Amino acid sequence: MRIAVFDGDPRGFGTPLDRAIVHFVAEAEARGDSVERVNLRDHRFFQCVGCFDCWLRTPGRCRLRDDGDRLVAAIVDVDLLVFASPLIMGFTSALLKRANDRLLPFLLPYIRVVDGECHHLMRYGHGLDLALLLERGDATDAELEATLAVYRRFVKNIDGKLAWVREAAEKEGGLRALDAA
Repeated sequence: MRIAVFDGDPRGFGTPLDRAIVHFVAEAEARGDSVERVNLRDHRFFQCVGCFDCWLRTPGRCRLRDDGDRLVAAIVDVDLLVFASPLIMGFTSALLKRANDRLLPFLLPYIRVVDGECHHLMRYGHGLDLALLLERGDATDAELEATLAVYRRFVKNIDGKLAWVREAAEKEGGLRALDAA
């Protein structure tokens, strides 16, 4: 399996989330999976401005000249995308949210109806399964559920499934399932 981990922790290395990511990557590689960890804090990418040039003028490519295109390139051929983030003020980090928004070129502007809802077609002919690795911190149950609801909707629009949700546990490197998804 090919896996990309988008590390959206703005705090850097040595945090409980970092230890959980290292633990997850080691387990995945021991199974024979190929894992690419993308430390978002090390890349320069701007906020999506909603111009839709990536759909209309420069198909598949954002007009912003930064590292945003690398994010899409990192997920084109993966089987699983893992979003890793601490919950800050009740949601994933602004860093991860900004990266999430910059994945718009992965989609096409064309619409299909799925279960009575409108969803985009995939630019590269396949959907994308998503997993969440979260450091809960002081987030309430309601904030956690709202976060999960957002990503359940997101994964539905990218024609994938939410493979799992895990929490960076207090013990070093530990992971705890939050949702069977």
